[in-house]
Amino acid sequence: MQRPGWKILFVVILISSVSSIYQAFDTPEELKPSHPAYVSVLILIFEVLTLLSAFCCAFQKVVIDSILFWKSVLAGFVLVNVVVLYIEFSAPGGYKASELAIMVPLSLLFLLLYSLPTYFYYSHDLRKHADGDGEAEVR
Repeated sequence: MQRPGWKILFVVILISSVSSIYQAFDTPEELKPSHPAYVSVLILIFEVLTLLSAFCCAFQKVVIDSILFWKSVLAGFVLVNVVVLYIEFSAPGGYKASELAIMVPLSLLFLLLYSLPTYFYYSHDLRKHADGDGEAEVR
């Protein structure tokens, strides 16, 4: 089995994405996030694209072979998540300093972990595919 670590990470990201979509519809109004609706739409778009890149990385597939596109997806994913973190943590009556000391590093760790497949996909797989000596399949 090739790339078992990336396949496990893909499944983790898949489960996380599905549960966050379910949670968005199931959460009571008073517990919903404090960020605007358009930010939620951007999160969903970048989450799906990140999930697609994790799939392509794990199973060595090429769906969109533009390195610039995947770099933009990675930058957008990081930017939207940092904006959400800022909005959530700076909300009045929100987190205390002791909670921030734990939540910010954990959130950034998960952001880094979820960004890895996209980075690896465009920096390794697509470059190999562009050179013509890669193992990626075009579907």
